[in-house]
Amino acid sequence: MSKKSFVVGHRGASGLAPENTLPALEAGIAAGANLVEVDVQRTTDGVLIVFHDDNLERLTNGKGVMAQKSLAELKALDAGSHFSPQFAGTTLPTLDEALALVMSKGKHLVIEAKSPANFPGMETQLLDTIRQHSAEKNVTVISFDHAWLKNFKALAPHIPVGPIDMYPTPALLTDRWAEIIDVYWVSLVVRPLITRRLRKMGYEVWVWTVNQTWQMRLMRWLGVTGITSDYPNRWS
Repeated sequence: MSKKSFVVGHRGASGLAPENTLPALEAGIAAGANLVEVDVQRTTDGVLIVFHDDNLERLTNGKGVMAQKSLAELKALDAGSHFSPQFAGTTLPTLDEALALVMSKGKHLVIEAKSPANFPGMETQLLDTIRQHSAEKNVTVISFDHAWLKNFKALAPHIPVGPIDMYPTPALLTDRWAEIIDVYWVSLVVRPLITRRLRKMGYEVWVWTVNQTWQMRLMRWLGVTGITSDYPNRWS
């Protein structure tokens, strides 16, 4: 377990490039993040795709529900112009593509499974994809769906996992099965001693989403391990 604080590039580096795209991953790594995070869902034809929202409108020039689209339909969309004309024509990456990029840079990919209960068998497919890239030591898997994450952990006990929640719930404090607790940063300001308690229990404590330098310094002072940020370039 890490004893030092580090920055995790949120959705690659969503303050520097269009979120959950290969340019965002490249920007996060260039900004100094050793860990970069993406959201993963599945297309209607069964491909693991990097995307956050349920619907396409905010992040692409498409319309409708992402999970009701095929890979070919999603690859035809522009996922960059909404951020800046500089990124016009940027496409949505598959998890395969994201893993290949991160592994080529010698970095670590944090994979957030989005609504995995909507995608039966996703835990097995995710593990297979990680293994295809020999990335077991270069990934962490996180999710708001704690039951699903437990199932994934049973399949892959050697891969670190982290349940996400607004604050450290009693269940997370007593049912010890994960390596990481990933919470909203404000919850640790309200209960500052909880970080020390979690660290003594052996957890890494991660927080999201911390974009101001003073917030980063406060989290580090509280003993937080992983500080997730849209702007990893602000970490020092």
